[in-house]
Amino acid sequence: MRVSVVNLGVNNIKSVMGALEHIGQAAHVAAEPRELEAICLIPGIGNFGFVSEVMRKSGWMDAIRSHAQRGRPVIGICLGMQLLCRSSAEAPDSAGLDLLPDAVLDLRSLPVGGERLPVTGWRKLESEVPAWNGLNMYFNHSYGIAADHPHCLASYRYGAARIAAVVGRDNILGLQFHPEKSGLQGLKLLENCIDHVSGEGV
Repeated sequence: MRVSVVNLGVNNIKSVMGALEHIGQAAHVAAEPRELEAICLIPGIGNFGFVSEVMRKSGWMDAIRSHAQRGRPVIGICLGMQLLCRSSAEAPDSAGLDLLPDAVLDLRSLPVGGERLPVTGWRKLESEVPAWNGLNMYFNHSYGIAADHPHCLASYRYGAARIAAVVGRDNILGLQFHPEKSGLQGLKLLENCIDHVSGEGV
């Protein structure tokens, strides 16, 4: 199956496309919703409110929701993961895709203690998925989801908090970290995640 990398004009297309090419995954950049193919990948940097408005005006919100409702895979990276949710504390009046029915939190609301925010740097994943457990991934975020989320598949520790690193259900998967910036481990995990959300296991 070919991956369609959603181009919103504000996200890190080049590095994600490079990662997909490195793992031998067929992919293309989708500039318009009509170009969406088998697997939808939403990379992301920026503000939840601004990007969700761009998605709404350009037709991507409806297109991705329809794609998911037909059982086709959707993967979100960093802000792309947060956009899978209903809403975010970063922009409370803006709507997400609502593919995961929860709100994204300001990490200051979690017991991070004296740790600096945003979270920037490498963190070790804790997961019951053997292929993911113990991997070091690169994070850069101020908003996220607590690890007690019912769809949390992997987490990391920050101060006294446990923060979701991977969330998902069925054909929906979100990665809070940047696999494309996480070296060879990140590339392997990205490959595993594509297999996972495509129903080919990990």
